Amino acid sequence: MAEFSEEAPKEKLSQAEAIAKLKEIQVGFRALVYSLHENISALDDDPDFQERFQSMQDDAEQKAKSLESEVRRLRSDVKTFKDLLGDDDKDEKPAEP
Repeated sequence: MAEFSEEAPKEKLSQAEAIAKLKEIQVGFRALVYSLHENISALDDDPDFQERFQSMQDDAEQKAKSLESEVRRLRSDVKTFKDLLGDDDKDEKPAEP
């Protein structure tokens, strides 16, 4: 695969050199895309991977629901504490020093 440098070339490339460089980069990208397709295909064909992925997805959804429930409970607790403490200064501006 082609090596990429973060530095701009110090000399200006001719049109033919620029086209050759672009073709070299294009070949590198095609090789990368091919490799990615191969890896994705291998993962899609692996039933163990599919099961683990589905399990992780189910776990993540359950944790998200649990966190949403916890946030609702905490908001309710905050509201209760504010009511108990008589937090009526929501609309009041803080005193200026």
